[in-house]
Amino acid sequence: MSVDGAAVDLDVADGMSVMKAAVNNRVRGIVGECGGGMQCSTCHVYVDEANTIALPPISEDEEEMLEATAAPRTAHSRLSCQLRCSAATDGLLVHAPATQF
Repeated sequence: MSVDGAAVDLDVADGMSVMKAAVNNRVRGIVGECGGGMQCSTCHVYVDEANTIALPPISEDEEEMLEATAAPRTAHSRLSCQLRCSAATDGLLVHAPATQF
């Protein structure tokens, strides 16, 4: 879901990150300024609270970058560059925060 609340349904290739898919499709609110190098936290998203899809655990590096997000961090915060798309993530819903800067 983009920052303006508009739902955006994307068909994404296996292995592509949520961040790359969002940037490639010009989803408002997901910037990915560092290109997915986990250096900027401008791909911060909130995984939908109703999510039942098993996501990989947050790494120590991602945990550290999540401390530097512009929008408030929640229990559902993730860096979209660290979420890879696959058949197992089909239906994943994330929300863009109000700001990335």
